Amino acid sequence: MSSRVKPALVITFPKRASHVPSAPTESAALLFQARQSLLRHNWPDAEQRLRRVLSAAPGSVEALNLTGVLQLAQKHYEQALESFEAVLALHERNVCALTYRGELRAQAGQNRAARADLRRAIAGGHPDEALVRRAYLVLASLESRRSAS
Repeated sequence: MSSRVKPALVITFPKRASHVPSAPTESAALLFQARQSLLRHNWPDAEQRLRRVLSAAPGSVEALNLTGVLQLAQKHYEQALESFEAVLALHERNVCALTYRGELRAQAGQNRAARADLRRAIAGGHPDEALVRRAYLVLASLESRRSAS
């Protein structure tokens, strides 16, 4: 009989960015390995791999998003916000960055800005996408708090 352990942290990853080549490259391999390290909660390994990608490609939206997810997982909220802001400076409609920035803004009590981010994430993504579902849930939570007060 096996017991199932619920993870303490649920990480929702963005879809693979279209700018990352499909042929195996060092950056693509490092991004894949960083994702695996994040899933195993091996933060130092994920951080090292993401730094290598960003040193070679500072404008890698996927690496910046994953760095933000890593920082969020480590509860480095200000740094995570900066990473997501960097993504949005490069790609203003990035669903991952909008969703997580919306969550961070909601946690900080910036509800109006959070709702705007979450609505933009929902509008920019596909309804079946995990990050869009996450944005819906956070937005619903904000709306229920607003109607309760």
